Amino acid sequence: MNGSKGRFITLLAVGNRMDTSKRILKKVGISLLIVGLIDISFMAYCISNQMSYSSSFNIFAVIAGLLLMRGSIRTARVVTFFSAFILAGFLGFFVIFPFMEPLDLKLIAFKLNPISTLSSYIFMFAAIGFLYWVYSRLASEPIMSARKEAGLSYGVPKIAFSFGVI
Repeated sequence: MNGSKGRFITLLAVGNRMDTSKRILKKVGISLLIVGLIDISFMAYCISNQMSYSSSFNIFAVIAGLLLMRGSIRTARVVTFFSAFILAGFLGFFVIFPFMEPLDLKLIAFKLNPISTLSSYIFMFAAIGFLYWVYSRLASEPIMSARKEAGLSYGVPKIAFSFGVI
């Protein structure tokens, strides 16, 4: 009787882990889908008003979001890799940013167009925060366990962090 009870508890624990990982994938997927759709809408607005625009979310976030919402653990692996890569790139950018142009030029740009300057900084920090949230959710223990059970690589994507800084 004790042997069957132990197996039942083990199966219950595995089932809860799968349920947790599916919930995480769905939350991250919905978030990526929303951010991707907002980004595509903003891109269309900028194009129609002949404004400059650059982003790295758009259709990729929509597709990744849809696949994550469906519970694709392979997509979770890819999104974890690329979010680590981009986060490391942002960190590298913060190291070289003070040396890219003189401080006086940055101050003049702010004085000439404070709203545009502030909004670009706010967007950049929001993007970094969102990427960090995506990475931390997809690098969490339930997702890593699900990746391991699926026979996929798991753990910190060291290569992504290394190449992202470069």
